[in-house]
Amino acid sequence: MAQVRTYSALVNEINKRVENAIKIVAEKMVEQLRFYLIEDFYNLYDPVYYKRTNQLRDDAPSYEMLSKNMAKIFIDGSKLKYRDATGYEVASMASLGFHGNINIFRPGFYWTDFVNWADKNVPNLLKEELKKQGLNAR
Repeated sequence: MAQVRTYSALVNEINKRVENAIKIVAEKMVEQLRFYLIEDFYNLYDPVYYKRTNQLRDDAPSYEMLSKNMAKIFIDGSKLKYRDATGYEVASMASLGFHGNINIFRPGFYWTDFVNWADKNVPNLLKEELKKQGLNAR
């Protein structure tokens, strides 16, 4: 740990390391969300009537730091441009297994699978990253 001489300097150093660990875990989570988009959405259906833009996979998975010790992982619908629906509508329908419209369904649920993965893996990922930052967590 960096040399600190005051209590507030110690707290600031710990907070900085926690924030770094959370950012790293959030980036890993975004990559895992992309994985589930590929596995549970893109790999389940090849469109016949339109060409895929891959926006949902490439542009929409995001994270945002809500504070120095909290991040949210989400699909950013504002980055998706579609003719007949908003990005949020497309992301929502895709999470329920629909491809392009309600008549094309495949049983792939990327968001549910991602949340289940996160519930099982994020606590240990965060512990590992905190340890790499020099902080031990139980």
